[in-house]
Amino acid sequence: MGETVTMLDLQPTLASTHITLRPLAAQDFDALFAAASDPLVWAQHPDPGRGTREGFPPFFGGALKSKGCLVASVETVGFRWLDPCTRLSADRRATANGKIWTS
Repeated sequence: MGETVTMLDLQPTLASTHITLRPLAAQDFDALFAAASDPLVWAQHPDPGRGTREGFPPFFGGALKSKGCLVASVETVGFRWLDPCTRLSADRRATANGKIWTS
C-alpha cells in the first residue's frame, strides 16, 4: 500500500583497491579527449570522427547530459618485464588504455 519505490542510482561512486567508478563531470573533458584522440580507440567504430576536436564535444556532451556515464579511474599496474631477446629486465607500467612505458 504505502510502499516506497527506490530508483536505481545512475550516478554512484564505487571504489575498490584498484579502481574507482564515479560520475562523469565537465572537468573530465580534457583527460578523456586526450584518450579519445588516439585513432586506435575508434579504429573499428562506425564514427571515427568522435576522436577529433570537432567530433568529441557532442559525444562528451551527450554522455554528460545522460547522467548515466561513469568514469573508471584505474591505478597504474607495475610489473617487471624480461625481454626474451636481450634477457634484460625493465620496470614497466601499463595504463587503462593498454599503453605501456618503461621506467
